[in-house]
Amino acid sequence: NHGILNFDVNDFDEGYCGPFTWDIKRLLASLNLVAHSKGFSDKEIEQILRTCAESYLKQVDEFCQQPNNSFSLTLKNTSGAIKKILNETRIKSHVANLESMTVIEDYDRRFIRSKMIKDVDENLRQDIIKAFTNYLKTIPEYKKKGDKSSENFNYNIKDIVARSSPGIGSAGKVSYSILVEGPTETLENDIVLYMKPAQRSAISYVVKNPELDKLFEHDGLRTVLCSYAMQASTPQWLGYTTLGSIPCLVDEVTAHSEDLDWDDINDIKDILEVVTFLGQATAKIHCVADSDCANTPGDISCLPFSIIPQHTEKTIREAIQGRDQEFINDMVQFGMTYGKLVRRDHQLFFEAFRNKHIPGLQ
Repeated sequence: NHGILNFDVNDFDEGYCGPFTWDIKRLLASLNLVAHSKGFSDKEIEQILRTCAESYLKQVDEFCQQPNNSFSLTLKNTSGAIKKILNETRIKSHVANLESMTVIEDYDRRFIRSKMIKDVDENLRQDIIKAFTNYLKTIPEYKKKGDKSSENFNYNIKDIVARSSPGIGSAGKVSYSILVEGPTETLENDIVLYMKPAQRSAISYVVKNPELDKLFEHDGLRTVLCSYAMQASTPQWLGYTTLGSIPCLVDEVTAHSEDLDWDDINDIKDILEVVTFLGQATAKIHCVADSDCANTPGDISCLPFSIIPQHTEKTIREAIQGRDQEFINDMVQFGMTYGKLVRRDHQLFFEAFRNKHIPGLQ
């Protein structure tokens, strides 16, 4: 946002409308698994979960007191591991990021090919170009002008490749990388975008609402809407399209992005500090999730922002009804119980897999 690095939630593939408590419960259960894997006692794990829940509620209160609060986690108000992430992101280079994915041949840039990165045939290339053209219509006009008034993107496509994903959640799935000419002819300004199939939110299998099903028929649109609703500043290149009959999400592969790595966060004091920030970050995405968000693009009528209630911080407060300690206890109890259940399920799955008791898996 205006060149300021933020620690924030940036993955909205599972974004949907549902009880706000689900996000908190999922977060606390995940923290339980992390802390347990590091050998912390049940008492320490409960302390970690409680600290996070208390931080969440405190931040919600701050939004209630200042509804137009533009709170964000930046280099100025973070410390420890979170500040380290922001600093590590700060020193990354757009050019270095480009060079890790591309090579310059005949005075122009193209993608590096490998076992996981391959050419697309001409028919698929034309389909991707058509989808790309439609994607451009989903970017607000003010974002098309770039960060600087002098920037003027022409959106010329230089190269397209298919990528096979090795990730756990997307293993075997294919996405597409698109190399686009930047605002000038100099090669260091080139942009790399990804176009990936938008997956259906798991929550939609539980929340049965015909109106939502109609609004979110396109999962790329749903993901974009969730990003606009829950981020104070959305990516410049974020949009959606359809490739053939497949709904897709499109965004930039940016250098200035870093995931939270728990490997080096092992001291209880450091973990408590991190989960305090995580509680604040979760409260932030909930409390800016309303239709009067300053970032709502007025020139995209197809984004149904009207379904999101205004002033969600007040809605959350009304739901808790002043029973703060009961709310915190309930969230912590779920995190403790569900974490134990997940570990049991994982053990059962592993034993079944190890002994080849799962049909179809060898």
